[in-house]
Amino acid sequence: MPNFVLPCVSGIAVNRYGEKHILMLSLGAAVIGQLIFGAALQARSRSMLVFGRVMIGIGSEVPGVIVSDIVTRWFRYVFRIWIENMCLGTENNTVSIRFHWR
Repeated sequence: MPNFVLPCVSGIAVNRYGEKHILMLSLGAAVIGQLIFGAALQARSRSMLVFGRVMIGIGSEVPGVIVSDIVTRWFRYVFRIWIENMCLGTENNTVSIRFHWR
């Protein structure tokens, strides 16, 4: 469920506020999540561990959406499929290669 909802929300945010702002916010969330996770290990707090891990997940998922947005604008169709396969994996673009979806 988070891998469906978060890219949709972050895609809307990227379109509205721009890639740089959302990228900095997401990377900041990942760094803060890592700090919380490290502190939770020292404090042995499960709730802080879960919260830190959620922050890391949010900060790690959003850059994938931003990369897809940048690649889509920068590269032409055939070359874009190759770049997306290199960045995101082959399973994401199997349908677009077979049916020539853009």
